[in-house]
Amino acid sequence: MCIRDRETGQGHVPPGPYGGGFGSVPPRGPAPVPAPVPAPKSRPNGPGAPVVAITAGLALLVGGTLKALDAGNVIDLGDSANAVVWASGAAVLGLGILLSGLRGRTSGILGFFAVVALIVGGIFNTVPNGDRFRFQNADWNPASIEQAREGFQITGGRGTVDLTGLNLNPPLGTDVVVPLDVTASNVTVVIPRTVPVDVRADMTLGNLNEGADSRSGITSRQSSYNADKPGARLILQIDGTVSNITIQEGN
Repeated sequence: MCIRDRETGQGHVPPGPYGGGFGSVPPRGPAPVPAPVPAPKSRPNGPGAPVVAITAGLALLVGGTLKALDAGNVIDLGDSANAVVWASGAAVLGLGILLSGLRGRTSGILGFFAVVALIVGGIFNTVPNGDRFRFQNADWNPASIEQAREGFQITGGRGTVDLTGLNLNPPLGTDVVVPLDVTASNVTVVIPRTVPVDVRADMTLGNLNEGADSRSGITSRQSSYNADKPGARLILQIDGTVSNITIQEGN
């Protein structure tokens, strides 16, 4: 709408409701702030490899110590010796699970180990005469490469695998693989110094001791000895389960 001034006779357009002239645009308010998106909740992690190794090693140590003391007639666990040993290991694993829970972590593989220990302990507790088992000495001293390649198996025993008496005639023309299957046992492996030796060990709930180096729990380990010697290698392929294995260099 146009309004004429009475004195000048000129017309003008009155200002709009927002103070501007013709065609003015009302001012915009501040842009709305988007609502924050909640971060996705992270799932709690397991206990971690160091905790698993320490807990499994302690469980093995406790169970193995009880078994060794019972086998040596230092203590008497009666007719439920094996059940007590496995239950003790399960108790240590349970303690590890509890500590992991207090740290806000899940039980992880420790829960599986604890269940297995309880099941095996229950089997020993129900099977008649299941606890009449005792550790037996079982030493192995192969004299020929053919005997060494046949390998050595031991379950629930203690002994020494002495490979220093092998008729190797260094340097070796081809690799010689010696398989060792060790279950619930305590074994010392003596290796020769005259040829290169590779130790390839897969351990499940066990201890592998090589000098000052010790590995516990579930581990795969490869180490070499006498690398300065010529010729092919003597390869120890070790499969250890709930066992203590020590590698020792011979003369």
